[in-house]
Amino acid sequence: MRDGSWNQLLPGDAANLEGSGSVFPVTELDDALRARVLEGDLHPTGPLCGASEQSAARQLVGAAPALLEASVAARFPAALQLIERAAMKPERRALRLMAGDLAFDMLEASALRLRFTLPAGSFATTVLRELVAADNSGE
Repeated sequence: MRDGSWNQLLPGDAANLEGSGSVFPVTELDDALRARVLEGDLHPTGPLCGASEQSAARQLVGAAPALLEASVAARFPAALQLIERAAMKPERRALRLMAGDLAFDMLEASALRLRFTLPAGSFATTVLRELVAADNSGE
Protein backbone atom coordinates (compact mmCIF):
# COMPACT_ATOMS: atom_id res chain seq x y z
CA MET A 1 0.00 0.00 0.00
CA ARG A 2 2.68 2.48 0.99
CA ASP A 3 4.55 2.41 -2.31
CA GLY A 4 1.34 2.63 -4.38
CA SER A 5 1.90 -0.61 -6.27
CA TRP A 6 -1.09 -2.46 -4.81
CA ASN A 7 -3.43 -1.50 -7.69
CA GLN A 8 -1.10 -1.89 -10.66
CA LEU A 9 0.89 -4.67 -12.22
CA LEU A 10 4.64 -4.51 -11.97
CA PRO A 11 7.10 -6.18 -14.34
CA GLY A 12 7.63 -9.69 -13.00
CA ASP A 13 4.35 -9.60 -11.07
CA ALA A 14 1.65 -12.26 -11.03
CA ALA A 15 -1.87 -11.35 -12.12
CA ASN A 16 -5.27 -12.71 -11.16
CA LEU A 17 -8.12 -12.94 -13.66
CA GLU A 18 -11.28 -11.32 -12.20
CA GLY A 19 -13.85 -13.84 -11.02
CA SER A 20 -11.47 -16.79 -11.09
CA GLY A 21 -8.65 -18.36 -9.14
CA SER A 22 -6.45 -18.14 -12.22
CA VAL A 23 -3.06 -16.60 -11.46
CA PHE A 24 -0.35 -16.20 -14.09
CA PRO A 25 3.07 -14.54 -14.36
CA VAL A 26 3.40 -11.19 -16.10
CA THR A 27 6.68 -11.36 -17.95
CA GLU A 28 6.12 -8.26 -20.10
CA LEU A 29 3.86 -5.40 -19.12
CA ASP A 30 2.16 -3.74 -22.09
CA ASP A 31 -0.68 -1.24 -22.66
CA ALA A 32 -3.24 -4.04 -23.10
CA LEU A 33 -2.46 -5.49 -19.65
CA ARG A 34 -2.48 -2.03 -18.05
CA ALA A 35 -5.90 -1.36 -19.61
CA ARG A 36 -7.26 -4.68 -18.30
CA VAL A 37 -6.10 -3.72 -14.78
CA LEU A 38 -7.84 -0.33 -15.05
CA GLU A 39 -11.03 -2.08 -16.26
CA GLY A 40 -10.95 -4.50 -13.30
CA ASP A 41 -10.44 -7.57 -15.51
CA LEU A 42 -6.98 -8.30 -14.05
CA HIS A 43 -5.63 -7.69 -10.56
CA PRO A 44 -2.14 -7.63 -9.10
CA THR A 45 -1.61 -10.37 -6.54
CA GLY A 46 0.13 -10.77 -3.23
CA PRO A 47 1.31 -13.84 -1.36
CA LEU A 48 -0.46 -15.80 1.31
CA CYS A 49 2.67 -17.02 3.03
CA GLY A 50 3.13 -20.72 3.50
CA ALA A 51 5.53 -23.37 4.66
CA SER A 52 7.37 -24.00 1.40
CA GLU A 53 9.60 -21.17 0.20
CA GLN A 54 10.06 -22.95 -3.14
CA SER A 55 6.32 -23.21 -3.82
CA ALA A 56 4.75 -22.65 -7.21
CA ALA A 57 2.96 -19.60 -5.76
CA ARG A 58 6.29 -17.93 -4.89
CA GLN A 59 7.91 -18.90 -8.20
CA LEU A 60 5.28 -16.97 -10.18
CA VAL A 61 6.87 -13.59 -9.43
CA GLY A 62 10.12 -12.09 -10.60
CA ALA A 63 12.92 -10.57 -8.57
CA ALA A 64 11.50 -7.07 -7.88
CA PRO A 65 8.05 -8.17 -6.66
CA ALA A 66 9.60 -11.06 -4.70
CA LEU A 67 11.96 -8.63 -2.94
CA LEU A 68 9.08 -6.32 -2.01
CA GLU A 69 6.99 -9.24 -0.72
CA ALA A 70 9.91 -10.65 1.29
CA SER A 71 10.62 -7.26 2.89
CA VAL A 72 6.99 -6.94 4.00
CA ALA A 73 6.84 -10.52 5.29
CA ALA A 74 10.08 -10.04 7.24
CA ARG A 75 8.29 -7.53 9.48
CA PHE A 76 6.18 -10.39 10.91
CA PRO A 77 8.61 -13.11 12.06
CA ALA A 78 6.27 -14.57 14.69
CA ALA A 79 3.46 -14.97 12.16
CA LEU A 80 5.85 -16.58 9.67
CA GLN A 81 7.00 -19.08 12.33
CA LEU A 82 3.38 -19.95 13.12
CA ILE A 83 2.61 -20.45 9.43
CA GLU A 84 5.68 -22.66 9.03
CA ARG A 85 4.74 -24.81 12.05
CA ALA A 86 1.18 -25.18 10.78
CA ALA A 87 2.52 -26.24 7.36
CA MET A 88 0.10 -23.87 5.65
CA LYS A 89 0.04 -23.99 1.88
CA PRO A 90 1.33 -20.81 0.20
CA GLU A 91 -0.91 -19.24 -2.42
CA ARG A 92 -1.51 -15.94 -4.19
CA ARG A 93 -4.61 -13.75 -3.99
CA ALA A 94 -5.77 -10.61 -5.74
CA LEU A 95 -4.82 -7.41 -3.92
CA ARG A 96 -8.11 -5.78 -4.93
CA LEU A 97 -11.73 -6.72 -4.49
CA MET A 98 -14.27 -5.43 -6.99
CA ALA A 99 -17.75 -5.00 -5.54
CA GLY A 100 -20.34 -5.11 -8.30
CA ASP A 101 -23.86 -3.71 -8.58
CA LEU A 102 -23.21 -1.25 -5.75
CA ALA A 103 -26.42 0.54 -4.68
CA PHE A 104 -27.65 2.26 -1.55
CA ASP A 105 -30.84 3.57 0.06
CA MET A 106 -31.08 6.20 2.77
CA LEU A 107 -33.60 4.68 5.17
CA GLU A 108 -33.53 7.65 7.54
CA ALA A 109 -31.07 10.38 8.48
CA SER A 110 -28.69 7.97 10.22
CA ALA A 111 -29.45 4.67 8.45
CA LEU A 112 -28.08 3.50 5.15
CA ARG A 113 -28.72 0.22 3.36
CA LEU A 114 -26.00 -1.01 0.99
CA ARG A 115 -26.35 -3.68 -1.67
CA PHE A 116 -23.52 -5.17 -3.70
CA THR A 117 -22.28 -8.42 -5.15
CA LEU A 118 -18.91 -10.03 -4.49
CA PRO A 119 -16.92 -12.83 -6.06
CA ALA A 120 -16.92 -16.19 -4.30
CA GLY A 121 -14.62 -16.29 -1.29
CA SER A 122 -14.96 -12.56 -0.58
CA PHE A 123 -16.38 -11.04 2.55
CA ALA A 124 -18.86 -8.17 2.81
CA THR A 125 -17.18 -7.06 6.02
CA THR A 126 -14.03 -6.32 4.03
CA VAL A 127 -15.96 -3.94 1.77
CA LEU A 128 -17.73 -2.33 4.72
CA ARG A 129 -14.45 -1.75 6.53
CA GLU A 130 -13.20 0.25 3.53
CA LEU A 131 -16.41 2.23 3.13
CA VAL A 132 -16.99 3.19 6.75
CA ALA A 133 -14.77 5.85 8.29
CA ALA A 134 -14.29 4.79 11.89
CA ASP A 135 -13.72 7.37 14.56
CA ASN A 136 -13.25 7.18 18.28
CA SER A 137 -16.45 9.00 19.21
CA GLY A 138 -18.44 5.78 19.68
CA GLU A 139 -21.02 6.75 17.07
